[in-house]
Amino acid sequence: MRKLKKLDEHLKKIDFDIYLEITKVGINVTGNPSDKYTGNHRIVEFGFKEQSTRLIKSNESFSVISFGL
Repeated sequence: MRKLKKLDEHLKKIDFDIYLEITKVGINVTGNPSDKYTGNHRIVEFGFKEQSTRLIKSNESFSVISFGL
């Protein structure tokens, strides 16, 4: 318990701000071009463009702001 209390006291003294900015990430997967039902159609698309995430610890509060939320 004493070690945990000391660790908690030290964590209260640490403040930080981490900022991560994603300019562009993208993944596209397409079907088999010889298949007439899925060829030349996007089956899966995933991506971020100009998004950011910020982690902030100040005193006893911790906040995460990600993609505007």
